[in-house]
Order: sequence, then structure tokens, then C-alpha cells
Amino acid sequence: MCHLGEFVGQNDVPKVAGQNFDYVVKTMHDFKTKTRTNDAGNMTSVASTLSDTDIENLAHNISGLN
Repeated sequence: MCHLGEFVGQNDVPKVAGQNFDYVVKTMHDFKTKTRTNDAGNMTSVASTLSDTDIENLAHNISGLN
């Protein structure tokens, strides 16, 4: 929702569509483990509910978008 449909971003929320698969996986794992905290808690909250398989599926989806 924050990144909008197709993950194109808005205002201070970055576009994530088309990001590198490995980058998305690492970033989501970093949010999940609270290693990365520059999200005001939003991504940390979302990522905490995701399994490793969920993160990989999400990364495949995001990296395939333009």
C-alpha cells in the first residue's frame, strides 16, 4: 500500500519495482531482523510476518516489475 500499486512509490516512499532480486531479499531480511530500521517501523512490521519463502517470492515479483 505504501509503495502503491505495481510498487512505483510515492512522495518519500521509494519505487521498489525492478530492484535487484538479491537486494530485495537482503533488505527484507534486514527489516525482519531489525538490522535495518529506516522505515519508521512499517517495513519491520510487515517483514516480521514473512517466511524466507515469502521473501523470495516477493523479491521475484518486485524484481520482475518495471
